[in-house]
Amino acid sequence: MPPSLTSDERDLIAALREPIAPVRTAVGYRIALMLVAVVMVILPLIYLAIVALACYGLYWHATENASVFSSMHGRHSGKGAFLTYVGPLVIGGILVLFLFKPLFAPRGKRNDPITLDPAKEPGLFAFVERLCTSMDAPVPRRIDVTCEVNASAGFRRGMTSMLGNDLVLTIGLPLAAGTSVRQLTGVLAHEFGHFAQGAAMRANYVVRTVNHWFARVVYQRDVLDEWLVRVTEAAGNLHIALAIVMQLARAMVWLSRRVLWVLMMIGQLVSSLMSRQMEFDADRSAVRVVGHEHFSSMLRELPVICLAERGALHDLRAAWREKRLGDDLPALIEANLRQVPAEMRESAVSDGMAGNTSMYDSHPPTRDRIAAAKAEGGKGIFAAEGPASRLFRDFPALCRRTTLAWYRESAGLEVTATNLVSTAELLAQSASDEQAQHARSRWFGGLWADVLLLQPGSRTESDTAPAVRLSAARTALEVCAPGAIAAHGEFAAAETAVVQPSIAAALISAGMTIDPREFGLSA
Repeated sequence: MPPSLTSDERDLIAALREPIAPVRTAVGYRIALMLVAVVMVILPLIYLAIVALACYGLYWHATENASVFSSMHGRHSGKGAFLTYVGPLVIGGILVLFLFKPLFAPRGKRNDPITLDPAKEPGLFAFVERLCTSMDAPVPRRIDVTCEVNASAGFRRGMTSMLGNDLVLTIGLPLAAGTSVRQLTGVLAHEFGHFAQGAAMRANYVVRTVNHWFARVVYQRDVLDEWLVRVTEAAGNLHIALAIVMQLARAMVWLSRRVLWVLMMIGQLVSSLMSRQMEFDADRSAVRVVGHEHFSSMLRELPVICLAERGALHDLRAAWREKRLGDDLPALIEANLRQVPAEMRESAVSDGMAGNTSMYDSHPPTRDRIAAAKAEGGKGIFAAEGPASRLFRDFPALCRRTTLAWYRESAGLEVTATNLVSTAELLAQSASDEQAQHARSRWFGGLWADVLLLQPGSRTESDTAPAVRLSAARTALEVCAPGAIAAHGEFAAAETAVVQPSIAAALISAGMTIDPREFGLSA
């Protein structure tokens, strides 16, 4: 161990007592995965063949059909011959351009993660090294952190790192803020389980790279797409024949994307089963490290953390209206996690467990993963307790640094130091607002949702104690509340009866077909 480690960091590393039994992938599975990788390489070759065929068709038309001009007779015949020859050249040229474009399409802008310095986080790097050694997995050369509720592992420099063990681990700090050290270790062990899969991991990387390329070129739009739309609209204002040619060109571009889409779906179909099996194998590694109960609890808790993340982002949107943002997003997510009501927590867990997997999904359903983890069994080799933030030397400072980078790069906000306020301050303000809302709800009861403005009565010179006056006002409110609530129900029903027909009329005038019963209408 490095001499600079604290006693707590030494205890965490020492908790990894012994190596786990390696999870070996079956020979048949590895052969199948290699075949899938070969298929995924063939799919882009098929696309290249289609591009070459389109280029040859354009060349053939340009060289073989120029004789159409020699048979021109008269002005109208000349226009027809011109469109017959030039039209396909324009359509084919645009088609070839858009077929070639995906081959050179640049990647979207990537946000640079925060890369950790081993000298500043010696405990985390030493822990990761010990964990990898226990799993017989290669040690990542770099550890990055983000504000995403996720963790991942991959090749540091993409394809150029495939021949060696040049790997990078990425840890989402909200996971570290909202989980125990044993749960987060299970997540890391899952990722290192992929590391330990060797050739299978490399084959899967090829598969995922091709799939991502297809998805990007099918759905991503750029300036060339915008140019084609503008030119088509301009052509419609100039001449009908030119408009027809450009519309045909757009149709051919659409067709080329359909071809790419078909190839993409084939690739996802043949690779999904292999990918799901890799997830099961990585889960087995995680279970052997932390035990099935803690790993299963992490799987169940993940949808709740995602729910807390949505709550935190909602809080930030409200704060940004005042040009204020909390300086620690993971802390805000963790605070929202503690405030998730029990019924919402149960609903998020049950929804996560009930989710089904289609044949195109790369991950198996959560309930199947938990069932497989239970079947694997065991308590694991790592039994340390406490929050996952124990793994980091100065977790709050790291979270603040990563949060600022996330605001600027991922959220695209022009954030300066003047916009940042202490997350603790935001949480205190939120707690104060919640208490005030609870007090108003207790006072007004069922009327609270409808109270917009209180008109104070005229002041008297009575020496009645404020508490007595407050009690009298509360009694008067209780007397009138039932009638007011009933009246509001009648008003809401009447308002709906008035508004719904006008909505139906607006939809009908827009050319839509409606079901009158959905709008409370008989016909």
